[in-house]
Amino acid sequence: MTEPAPRPDIHVVPLVAWMAIVVAIAASLGALAGSVHGLIVAILLILAGTLAASAYYGRRWLRFVSSLLASLLAIGAIVIAAMPTSSSEAKLQLEKFAVQDPSTVDAEIYNVSVPDEPPQAATVDTNTLDVTLRNMGNVAAFIPRAEIKVLFAEQLMSCHGGGGEARASAHYSFKVPVKEPSAGLIIGRDISFQVEAGAVDRLTFSVGPLDQSVSAQVPWLYVVDLRLTYSDSAEPFDVGTAAILARPGDGKKNLVRAFKSGDYDCLAHNADLISRAYEIPATRSSELQALKDEHEALLAPDPELASEACQAQDTNSTALSIDQACFTLTKRSLAARFTFSTPSIPEGTQIMMRIQVRELARQMRWAAVFLQGEWRVGFLENDDPAQDISGTGCGSCTVSQSPGGLEITIATGASLQVTDDQVVSEIVVEIIELQDASEASSPAVLQHANQGLPITVKRS
Repeated sequence: MTEPAPRPDIHVVPLVAWMAIVVAIAASLGALAGSVHGLIVAILLILAGTLAASAYYGRRWLRFVSSLLASLLAIGAIVIAAMPTSSSEAKLQLEKFAVQDPSTVDAEIYNVSVPDEPPQAATVDTNTLDVTLRNMGNVAAFIPRAEIKVLFAEQLMSCHGGGGEARASAHYSFKVPVKEPSAGLIIGRDISFQVEAGAVDRLTFSVGPLDQSVSAQVPWLYVVDLRLTYSDSAEPFDVGTAAILARPGDGKKNLVRAFKSGDYDCLAHNADLISRAYEIPATRSSELQALKDEHEALLAPDPELASEACQAQDTNSTALSIDQACFTLTKRSLAARFTFSTPSIPEGTQIMMRIQVRELARQMRWAAVFLQGEWRVGFLENDDPAQDISGTGCGSCTVSQSPGGLEITIATGASLQVTDDQVVSEIVVEIIELQDASEASSPAVLQHANQGLPITVKRS
């Protein structure tokens, strides 16, 4: 009788099975540290090790099945272990970047001439950078720092002078130096902002000068790159480029003053600054776009050349008289040109014009007077009988005189303004009088130059 083969000792586990179990335990410990991926691999290896150990016991077919299943589980664990894992990380995505309408920023106003006087609380207007972020990651994104790189920083020219001793220090998110060139400067600030996993959140920033005059009312123009640092990201998160105005409402006030005073050189200077800023691609504020459009509209020539409206008369007089009067109306100016019968102009001679402006429903007057050997010009003003006529005082008017001739010009924005960038399209010069204004309170009429015939003057 043949003796059965001795069975392995039940307490002896093959080395490979023990190794599988040890590896499985180590992997499971790693899984307990937070990796679901590792936990699955550990479970598969534990099962594979257990089946590998049981393959040494029982019937032959059972050992075969155990070995096969152990091999399949081991292969599955290897495949799963080789698969990429999804790590826990924050991932920011820009949802929206915009420059918002002006909002107020707290500020302190102080007087440089009275250093002991405490500053007063106030507010200033500024555009704001509005950033909307989405966190596509599976953990919160912490933003500890924001910074800007200044690409363009210029203050528009004041078209009305002034400055004053009152200064303001505003609480901008980023304060840009004003005395040294700022282009290329990087300005950072520490913040504390968090976007939760899967959430959308919004934060805003403001940019302005470190110090500014309160009375000058002239805005700063900035183009800046905005960047954020978040979580463990090695590279800053580029938000975008913005073109903004600090104290944007002052830009319109400055433009209107230039228009009214006829300071087109100042308008041209500021238009050039704005054009230079527009050479940089950026998200721009609506106020900046409006200011650009208004400067271009004011500086654009009339669609058609204005024609000169004239009236002449042959006086055949040896005494002083006006032989011809001509007028030209453009977007920028009203010009009057006179030809005299003699080059000799007595002291105190005055030309007085009464002008009807139907678009404004106003009766106006304009005068020029010959004093101390030269012609002087007054403002275009309301025709108020209770007020003396003034033929002097218009510093922005131009005067060109020659023997036997005179041409005077006045800016139209001050008195013939219909809107912020348009003047009237037509005036009617109803009366032209040559006067002896030696007695300014009661000038004597020497000549009715247009003989009561109105002269209609059109812009085109």
